[in-house]
Amino acid sequence: MTKWSIFDSIGLSAFAVQGAMYAQSIDLPIFAVMFSAAITGAGGGMIRDVLAQRKPIVLRDEVYLLWAIFAGFIIGLDWLSKSYHFYILFTVNLILRGISHHYSWKLPIKSIQKQ
Repeated sequence: MTKWSIFDSIGLSAFAVQGAMYAQSIDLPIFAVMFSAAITGAGGGMIRDVLAQRKPIVLRDEVYLLWAIFAGFIIGLDWLSKSYHFYILFTVNLILRGISHHYSWKLPIKSIQKQ
C-alpha cells in the first residue's frame, strides 16, 4: 500500500462517515444516508483522479465505494449512538479499504455477449 493510497483511504473513510452522519442528522431514509456516504466519500477521489487525467477509482473494478456504502448502512440503521462509535466505524472502514487495496480485491464483472 503506497502512502498515497493510505491518504485516499483516510479521505474515503472520513468523508463517508461525515456524509452519512449529516444525512442521518436531518432524518433522511437509510438509502439516502447510504447514497450521501457514497457521494461524499468518493467525491474527493474522483476530483483528484479527473485532475490527474486518470480513470476514477470508482469507475474501475476495485472494491472502493462499497466501504463508503457500508459506513452509510451502519449509520443509517442508527446502530451508533456515542461519538467514539463513529471513530471506531471510521477505523474499521479504513482497515477494510486498506485490506481490499492490499489484496487487490475486485468486483465481479458481467460481460454482455451479443447473440
